[in-house]
Amino acid sequence: MRADKASTAEASLVPKFGLSYKVSDSLLLRGTAAEGFRAPNLPETGKGYVSAFQNSLNDPKRCATATQLYNVLKTGNAIDVSDGLRIRDSGCSASAGLLIVPNKDLEAEKSKSYTLGFVFEPNKHFNIAIDYFNIKRRNEIGTKSIDQVLAQEDKLPGSVGRNAVSADDLAASDRAKQLSGKDIQFTTGTLSVIKSRYENLNKTRVSGIDLDMSTRWDLGSNKLMVGMEATYNLDYRGWDENVNDYTENLVGNYENYRFVGVGKISLESGNWVTGTRIKYASATSLNDNKYDSNNSIQGCEDRGIPATDCGLGADTTVDFSLQYKGFKNQSIVLNVGNLFKRHAITNVRLTNPPLRDRVLKLSYEYRF
Repeated sequence: MRADKASTAEASLVPKFGLSYKVSDSLLLRGTAAEGFRAPNLPETGKGYVSAFQNSLNDPKRCATATQLYNVLKTGNAIDVSDGLRIRDSGCSASAGLLIVPNKDLEAEKSKSYTLGFVFEPNKHFNIAIDYFNIKRRNEIGTKSIDQVLAQEDKLPGSVGRNAVSADDLAASDRAKQLSGKDIQFTTGTLSVIKSRYENLNKTRVSGIDLDMSTRWDLGSNKLMVGMEATYNLDYRGWDENVNDYTENLVGNYENYRFVGVGKISLESGNWVTGTRIKYASATSLNDNKYDSNNSIQGCEDRGIPATDCGLGADTTVDFSLQYKGFKNQSIVLNVGNLFKRHAITNVRLTNPPLRDRVLKLSYEYRF
């Protein structure tokens, strides 16, 4: 049992109960039930505010129109192409200021979690642990996502500031009409500022299965170790205050992977140790949730993004290491990240996608 009292937050008792049962020398059953607590911190309840500048925003009130204008302007001369790119980015890769205001009336976050699983070790060479987890958090402190604010702009007065439709917007529409005869007009100006504040507005419910498996083998003067750590996510739901209910299951949505795992193998031979790590993440869709219409299949189509790029593909990378420890109290380690130089997967949500190359690191350690 743990008691917490922080600042002006109410006192909280957070119990934890754990039970394990040894069925045999090779099988152990285990489970836990626990509660958790987090008091609001100073930035969330103080007197200041957080300001930032957000880039690469998809503006649902401009992106489709901006894309239509770009598709027409790119058929013109070099100046038209340049103007089209600028107009497209004003709606599909927009920039705006972000203001987050604190809230002195915040309540503490609380959680409940449950696990149930087993450890099986039939011999000294092999063991496997599998655990089911179920976690619920409530009163989560956060802010509405930018996508949510923009999607609900008309229902949240004062949450989004906009500029007037500019002369540049009107000129692009006039030029597009000259090139195609189509009358394509913006109905709203560009984003200027997005406002939000910290609130107890979130709940999260997650469940899944964790796997930890390892084998160890003595091969004369060599030792071989093979293992895997993985998580299979069954359910992930946030809280949608617009409908006062949990969201749809978000597992499989943007960067919310169904399966992630790391496989490891190492061989120790005398003073040398070689190792390999294989990291894998399953494919996901491109959109965050149902409000993220710009990255849905239809949203991709409206922006001219092919269906094959309207998602994140499965990703696998391999790392390699080599260690020499033949000197007293010293070791030298060579690490090669992304051994096979696998490029980053296609992610059309990123204006400047990260470069991923092979990385070489050499380190020396002296112990005294």
